[in-house]
Amino acid sequence: MELIPAITPQELAQVDAKRLPPQAKVIVNLIGIEDTWTLLSDRGGREIQIPVGDRSDTYLHQLLPQASAAALIKRFAGMRLTLPKTDKIVIQIRNHRIYQAKARGATTTHLARRYQLTKRSIILICTRMDDGNRF
Repeated sequence: MELIPAITPQELAQVDAKRLPPQAKVIVNLIGIEDTWTLLSDRGGREIQIPVGDRSDTYLHQLLPQASAAALIKRFAGMRLTLPKTDKIVIQIRNHRIYQAKARGATTTHLARRYQLTKRSIILICTRMDDGNRF
C-alpha cells in the first residue's frame, strides 16, 4: 500500500506506536519512527539477520544513520528478526489524511473514490477520529 503524495516526516511523527505490531513497537522505541519507517520500507515483511560486532559496512549502516544501526546491533546482535510490513503505519496516515480532508469539506463520495474505500469506511474512519482516536 502506497500513499500519494509521499508520507512526510510530520505525518510519521503523528503515528501512534501503540497501534503498531509488537516488533515494530520495539524498533520504534529503539530508533524512532522515521528510521523505523526507512527500515520497514526497505526490508519489511522479511526476515533479517542482525550483524554482530561494531562493523560499519553492514546493510544497516548503509540504510540507517550510524546511531540507529548501532542501537539495533547492540540490542539484537546475531538474532534473526521478522520485520513487519509498513501497512499499519500507512493505514494510520491514510486515515488521518481522510479525516483532515473531510474536515476541510471533501465529500464522503470523493474520499471513497480517492482512497478506494467504501463510503461506509470513510464514515467509520471519521467517526472514530471524532471520538478521540488519534488515527
